[in-house]
Amino acid sequence: MSWKEYERRPYSAPYILDIQPPKGHLLYFGAGHTNNAADPQISEIERLWSEVHPDIALNEGGDPPTAKTRDEAVTKYGEPGLVRFLAARDGVRVSSIEPTRASETADLLKKFKPEQVKLFFVLRQVSEYGH
Repeated sequence: MSWKEYERRPYSAPYILDIQPPKGHLLYFGAGHTNNAADPQISEIERLWSEVHPDIALNEGGDPPTAKTRDEAVTKYGEPGLVRFLAARDGVRVSSIEPTRASETADLLKKFKPEQVKLFFVLRQVSEYGH
């Protein structure tokens, strides 16, 4: 599907995809980003975490540090922080789905000049956040 087709598809947050084939279980929780510990999505992530008992967790948003409390995790690092907190609490392996800035930069420098790579990162921020 093209980006134009994807943009036209209706969806709401959270977007939950729960796949349970004969072996394994994949639960994808597409949150509307929040740093509010009282957001109902946070409680829903916790409820699903306790139901699924994951063997591995993946989060968006890099590798935030593990906070000492649930509320600190959410207010400082959003739902990726919560996933990191829950994983540390329960001894679950966790990883970001995104490449590190260093590995992304190294890959880009194989093909582009340093000035172009810098411009790419600046323009990506502008397009994502509008400033």
